[in-house]
This record gives sequence, structure tokens and C-alpha cells, in this order.
Amino acid sequence: MEQPEIIALRKAVEATIPRKIKTPYDFNYLAGAIMERTKEMLSETTLKRVWGYIDGYDTIRQHTLQVLARFAGYESYEDFYAHFIATSDSAVVAGQSVQCEQLEAGAKVRFAWLPDRECVAEFLGGQRFRVVSTANTQLHLGDYFCTPLFILGEPLYLHNIERDGKPLPTYVVGKKSGLTAVEVLSC
Repeated sequence: MEQPEIIALRKAVEATIPRKIKTPYDFNYLAGAIMERTKEMLSETTLKRVWGYIDGYDTIRQHTLQVLARFAGYESYEDFYAHFIATSDSAVVAGQSVQCEQLEAGAKVRFAWLPDRECVAEFLGGQRFRVVSTANTQLHLGDYFCTPLFILGEPLYLHNIERDGKPLPTYVVGKKSGLTAVEVLSC
């Protein structure tokens, strides 16, 4: 999956030239424009990889990011990134997390949120869980729910909730403060 800051950097670069970057000729044009404006060279192949026009690598060299950011009018990539974070509705999530694809059926995940709520859910497969322990929450023993991941410090959205065979609306856990604990319990 592409990083949103890289997508934003490509858009910032394209906003400074009179064309969208789509064809081999466009990459040739961009390489020349970068050399003219920054006095630094980025190859057409490197640019094609950054734009996803060709496959090649999953990470972009810091030098490439610096040159593209300067070309787009920023002092540095760090300057661009700070602007991106400050003006973006998106953000990188850095908290401890538990993802469903890391779990085996039968694994138990304990999660907690303020003020004193706690739940333990058994992973059933896919993104489905069954509540096996609960304290001070609106969740009940035996409730089923789906969620793709648990992230410390972030709200948890539970969907496809089922109680006694009846569907319930989506439930947000830790809406204001996020989860205060997330752990996979050893069996």
C-alpha cells in the first residue's frame, strides 16, 4: 500500500510543472526539470519507481525524497513532511497494535479503555471475535464482533456485532482516549 505522504509529495511535485506525470516522456521531462531547478539528478527510472509506473523497490532513498521536496518548493523532506502532517486529516499510527493476520484461531486479546473498562475476546478467524470476559462495558459475554486490528491509543471500531443472534449497531470503544491496553494473552 502506498504511503499517503509519498502520494502527497508526488502531487506537490506535479503542482509545480504544467503536466501530470503519466508517460515515459513525462518522466524524461520531470528529470530535466529537476536537474534545471535543483542542480541535482534523479534518473527517469528512479522517478518511474517513485510514481509506481514501474516496480523496483518498496522504500525510497532519503536523497530522492530530499530532492523531490526541494523541487516542490520545500527546504527539505522533513519540512515537507511536517507540513503534510500539520495539514493532513491522515496520520501515521505508531502505537502498539495487534492485527488479525497475526493471530491464530483461539487466541485471546485483552483490551482496555477509560475509565475502567476491559474486555477479553477470543479470535475465531477472519476478523471475528467472541467476548469471553468483560468488565464495566456495554459488551456482554458471548457477544460477537468484527474488527481488523487493535491499536494502543486509538479508538477501536467494532462492527457486525451480534448478541443472542441479533445484530447490534457499530460500537466505538475508547472514542475519546483510545485503547489504554492491548495484549495477546498466552494460553
